[in-house]
Amino acid sequence: MKSKNEKIFLLLDFIAVVLSKIEKKSKFQKIPRYILAEKNLEVILKRKVTEEEIDSVFFFHALYLVQLIAFEPLMNCGAEINTDEKEEEYFLHQIRNKGVICISAHLGIPESASILFAEKGAKIFVLVEDLNSKIQKIFFSRTRKLFGLTTTTSLRKMVEEIKAGSRNKIFTFLVDRPIPNSKDVEIFGEKSKMTDLPFRLSSKFGLKVFGVSAVRDSKMKIPPKPSISNWKIKLKIRELESFRDMVRFIEGEIYKNYVEWNPFFVFPFTKIYEE
Repeated sequence: MKSKNEKIFLLLDFIAVVLSKIEKKSKFQKIPRYILAEKNLEVILKRKVTEEEIDSVFFFHALYLVQLIAFEPLMNCGAEINTDEKEEEYFLHQIRNKGVICISAHLGIPESASILFAEKGAKIFVLVEDLNSKIQKIFFSRTRKLFGLTTTTSLRKMVEEIKAGSRNKIFTFLVDRPIPNSKDVEIFGEKSKMTDLPFRLSSKFGLKVFGVSAVRDSKMKIPPKPSISNWKIKLKIRELESFRDMVRFIEGEIYKNYVEWNPFFVFPFTKIYEE
């Protein structure tokens, strides 16, 4: 018999299922999200994507939005954030010693890392894209505050925060989004662009760079399935020595966890032609 807490998690998962079906059928954008998901995944996997995989992508994206609202208050009900003890210890030492720069892709629920390290005294700053929709701006700014994040759309403000003192601070970049003045790079066998800002700042201020991947601590669900394990997040933390290391880290994490990735944008490597 399922406990009350488990029933809450399953109910929220079922809500995500319903929302994902609505989102999948929506056509209000210039390029429908179904096409964006299909084309991005075909570039990554080098094969035709199944309908079950598309369903899974939409489910995990909807679940991400639900978890942004509900994850923090439900941690007392059994939602979990798990790390490798040695990785976490080394990462915390670097934060407390001088501060760190982090890079991440939109995998799983990356905001969950912020709860863990904010509780241990770190202040987290994230450079985000300037969203056009007021509703999106309000939703993401308010929910991300629950995770202990301070967001900014200004690189200048991020640099000012580093100059003001970087100890006990984490400076984060979501590098799977196009950022101006990015470098040419090959990813998934395609010519693309990706920012090298983390390493330029690392060189200037002497901060180490880490890649963080936050995915649900369960096997990928294809097709998606409501599960208690969807509320157990596993963090991977890797020190990155170079821009090339970063590209390979992002490429590997997206490939291994592609149904949990948020592919609903025109990434430079994606070739989409409107019919």
